Amino acid sequence: MARLYEYIVRRALTFIPLIIIITLLVFTLTHIAPGDPMSYMFGQAQMGEMEAELRRIYTEKWGLDKPIWEQYLIWLWNTIRGDLGYSFHIGRPVAELVFERIPKTVELAVASLVLGWALSIPLGVISAVRKDSILDRLVTSFSVAANSMPTFWIGIVMIIIFALYLGWFPTSGAGLDMGIVEHLRSLVLPTIVLGLSRLGMLTRLTRNSVLEVLNEDYVLTARAKGLKEHVVVYKHALRNALLPVVTILGLELAFVLSGAVLVETVFAWPGMGQFFVISAHRRDYPTLMGINFMACLTILIAMLVTDVSYALLDPRIRY
Repeated sequence: MARLYEYIVRRALTFIPLIIIITLLVFTLTHIAPGDPMSYMFGQAQMGEMEAELRRIYTEKWGLDKPIWEQYLIWLWNTIRGDLGYSFHIGRPVAELVFERIPKTVELAVASLVLGWALSIPLGVISAVRKDSILDRLVTSFSVAANSMPTFWIGIVMIIIFALYLGWFPTSGAGLDMGIVEHLRSLVLPTIVLGLSRLGMLTRLTRNSVLEVLNEDYVLTARAKGLKEHVVVYKHALRNALLPVVTILGLELAFVLSGAVLVETVFAWPGMGQFFVISAHRRDYPTLMGINFMACLTILIAMLVTDVSYALLDPRIRY
């Protein structure tokens, strides 16, 4: 266990420079992108003396007159102390605004990951066991199609078919204040869309991993002992075949969070993705940095949990 703890500490320490590099890159790109908060507030029209004075006051108040490197150092020091700043346009602490949205994004991300993994693992196993059969070709074709279609396009098609024509699900909205049943109905379409975006890759990865494991000596030995095929596949082969699948859990969360931006926008889901789009349109720098920082932290924590899980499954990783 001592080596496992050392491994966890080593992995956690490597995240510190990663966070600094990522936040510095995002901070720089955000500030050098065309547009600024003042243009959103006052527009591009000719300003009078009052508007010009207000612009100067807000520029000094928000520290936008300082060099970018100095603004970043101020932001980094405040973030280390737990202060993500205040939203330029809402006037509330960024931490409060982000934490209000996180539960919705987590709910959507977890639901889509559960759906993707619940379908991809059985489909991948069936495709591997029935290699080169019609079923294998159907599963492979479906996984390629699911992985190739743009997320926003699938969302629009889902809305047209299941919301507008059939009327089975709402087109947008979320929240327990609308009732648990309606909330779950509003969760169905975005979960399916976001889950399909990962289903294809996970299915193919599971299939290839199971195919590789089925040719191992211990699987052949289990078959030679007369064990039933489903026992050989699910008890002996699948456990080892899932090791490569477990390793991409952190990456999967990263893809889900990035895909949630489009899905939440299409379905007006009140999560961090939709809030990010709104804040980017407003050039609300503190809010954008707060959302990016929390997303970065979440992904790195997920990657740490993935590494620890893999180390528990394969003790050789700890050394």
